[in-house]
Amino acid sequence: MVVSLDPLTKKINLFSILRDTYVNIDGYGKERINTAITHGPNVAMKAAGDLLGIPIQYYVYTDFQGFIKLVDAVGGVDFDVEKDMHYTSKADNNEYDIDLKKGYQHLDGDTALMYVRFRHDAMSDYARSERQREFLKAVAAKMQSTTTIAKLPSILEEVNPYVDTNLTLSDMWKLGGLGYQSSMNGSEQIPPMKMLKEERTPGGAEVLSVTTQGAHFWDVDDNRYIDYLAAYGPIVTGHAHPHITKAITEAAANGVLYGTPTELEIRLAKMLKEAIPSMDKVRFVNSGTEAVMTTIRVARAYTKRNKIVKFAGCYHGHSDLVLVAAGSGPSTLGIPDSAGIPTSIAHEVITVPFNDLDSLKAALERWGDDVAAVMVEPIVGNFGMVMPEPGFLEGLCAMTRDNGSLVIYDEVITAFRFHYGSTQTYAGLDNHAEIEPDLTALGKIIGGGLPIGAYGGRKQVMEQVAPLGPAYQAGTMAGNPASISAGIACLEVLQGEGVYAEMERLAIDLTAGLQASADRYGIALTINRIRGAFSTHFCDHPVTNYDQAQDTDGELFASFFRHMLNRGINLAPSKYEAWFLTTAHTDKDVQETLEAAEASFKAMAQE
Repeated sequence: MVVSLDPLTKKINLFSILRDTYVNIDGYGKERINTAITHGPNVAMKAAGDLLGIPIQYYVYTDFQGFIKLVDAVGGVDFDVEKDMHYTSKADNNEYDIDLKKGYQHLDGDTALMYVRFRHDAMSDYARSERQREFLKAVAAKMQSTTTIAKLPSILEEVNPYVDTNLTLSDMWKLGGLGYQSSMNGSEQIPPMKMLKEERTPGGAEVLSVTTQGAHFWDVDDNRYIDYLAAYGPIVTGHAHPHITKAITEAAANGVLYGTPTELEIRLAKMLKEAIPSMDKVRFVNSGTEAVMTTIRVARAYTKRNKIVKFAGCYHGHSDLVLVAAGSGPSTLGIPDSAGIPTSIAHEVITVPFNDLDSLKAALERWGDDVAAVMVEPIVGNFGMVMPEPGFLEGLCAMTRDNGSLVIYDEVITAFRFHYGSTQTYAGLDNHAEIEPDLTALGKIIGGGLPIGAYGGRKQVMEQVAPLGPAYQAGTMAGNPASISAGIACLEVLQGEGVYAEMERLAIDLTAGLQASADRYGIALTINRIRGAFSTHFCDHPVTNYDQAQDTDGELFASFFRHMLNRGINLAPSKYEAWFLTTAHTDKDVQETLEAAEASFKAMAQE
């Protein structure tokens, strides 16, 4: 929190800085601003001052007890608590539990601390910092209305043992007196909501949406956005499609969970089997991550081997089994790609480049006797809509089966995205019989926007799953009626005539316009499009593997993302993610998007 007091105008401005705001900390590089405090008060003052663009001369550190003493010293504050607030703090032996009721009430030091600490709602720290500013303004008003200037020294003396500051008592007296004579000019959140972004994504975080309909959504300030994120893929029919919402409502009316199989599960399983012939048997789980995780277990049970081969840049969920990066070559074991993953697990994974049969061959020659499966996104959705090169999938399947290993397709993104079915039957690929996998993992679209996953494959492989076989898999929420009903309804919409052709038509117009605008302003842009989905790579070379996807301009993407977001276009906040057209997008949406892109590229060219 930063207080700015102008002695000439006698105006006070109050700023709160989100604790996880990334800033350049002098001498320590880019870190969260709250870590600046650990480097000493001078470093912290400079970091906050540089962010705000104002010099900061004084600091005051206090703790919970200091805050409690301050509020009690002014006699507490009458304050309107906007909602019930409850939180159990087991880590602190319940010392800092929060239990407040909604309504206008008197807050003493202890209850005031509960109020300013509460952040356990949708807006988390952002809402908490707003509460803190409003409460401090109320404290200041209380001091000005009920405390004379002569009583300020006793208040300062009471809280002084709980404060670390470079202010002398004389300074405190002078500033206290000036503050008593001053009025509140305003308060502000730094950074404001519209500028919030996450540091680990180059483009920034998503806006906080509250209402969605079709291809659009509205944020908390009622700003409208055209949405191409589509919840990272599942929302292929647009938001709140009436056929899907009706199916969910009807399912919920009959009970949301039974713990027994339902006719709905059988119906959706048959729809999947008809659309994806390689799936003789199907099991439902709760997410794509679970589906992938289980296919690996089943493959290991079937082959009695341990290792899997995956491809660099292909994301297969967040389980320990697949968050593994490549070693120094195809003959080396994997290394963890996230904190919290044991090296022993990573050593069961070999990662090789996509579209590189020679590297796959080398890996199988080195580790083949212990390779249970080769897992691949047959069309890559996680580093930018990349097609397999001619012969790649055929070679992968032949090589893998010659090794006695299974082929697993992760079609969590791709199934029902390009046509009604999976990559295995997509007209854009040849030799369908030669590229059928042994196991397939599904998710996203097959749930119509609700949590779901499914896996299936050849009968003799799936018979490894309990209770018929030794590979255990179960889930309380798996196959719940709401998710299954949403999935059935979604697939029914996608069976409509011309659905995929229309999404592709819009995508062709959109990508052509984007490319033309980028070219007009001299901005290097490579677009990978597959029917109604595409990716924008800020580079002047093709992108057919992960190394090429990494070798793109992340700063340019970040700038483009922010410019488009400011103009009402919502994209995924990562240079690797795709744009998704839905059945709800229209020519008007495309035209509005191209106008925003033209303005964005023009602004970028001038930066």
